[in-house]
Amino acid sequence: MKNSKNPIIFGDGTQTRDFIYVDDVITAIINSTELPQQGIINVGSGIPTSFNQVIEKIGNIVEKKINPVYIKKESNYVEKLQADTKLMENTVKINPLSIEIGISKFAKYLNIIWWNFQLILPTIQQLYHYLLH
Repeated sequence: MKNSKNPIIFGDGTQTRDFIYVDDVITAIINSTELPQQGIINVGSGIPTSFNQVIEKIGNIVEKKINPVYIKKESNYVEKLQADTKLMENTVKINPLSIEIGISKFAKYLNIIWWNFQLILPTIQQLYHYLLH
């Protein structure tokens, strides 16, 4: 979206997913290694969020109106995914970040990466020029 491309959404954007910040997943994995029992633990926020809501939240955080492109979805497209987080909450003891905080943290990270790239780009260009000549 930094280069003004519109995101593509399959369907009308009302389908929901359970989004969780990557740091929370890592914490859950690390904490699960210390558990005495073995088994499957669903890791998620437990909160269904539609793709339209995600686009709106991203737009609010980056202070930009985002206009997604909606395209036809396949007939077997999954409409709703939401983790049952009861076992996660009781065993690995994490409290996932809200989607807004997760998006904000990720946007800041991407912005840092983008600015760092802008700083080193002249050096890369000089090196490229040097190597070709």
